[in-house]
Amino acid sequence: MQNTPNNSRFFLRSRAAAQIQDVAVSVSNTNRQKAVIWLSDVLWTVEQLAEQPHLGVSYPMPSPQLHSLRRFRVRNYRPYWIYYRPFASGNGIEVFGVVHEKQNIGEQLEAALEP
Repeated sequence: MQNTPNNSRFFLRSRAAAQIQDVAVSVSNTNRQKAVIWLSDVLWTVEQLAEQPHLGVSYPMPSPQLHSLRRFRVRNYRPYWIYYRPFASGNGIEVFGVVHEKQNIGEQLEAALEP
């Protein structure tokens, strides 16, 4: 669990953390500075969502465990979406995935449920 500057919180599921890391490593192979910017933009977007959990749009999934997911684009990286669920308290979010729009979104999000 991470705290943002305004004490809103977010939790990255391990699959989401791995997705973020995979993109960063892939980008850093050709441009290290761009990878740093990618990470900064993902973190900035997650922090904004943690502070305002209903910014994103509803993204219905058939799986009951993924009910009430929302999605929002990563700042400056339009093909990447953050899939998350607001905490019941309204004070933060749980991030299930950071997925490129051309990937199988359902498959990626179902994988987030695996331990």
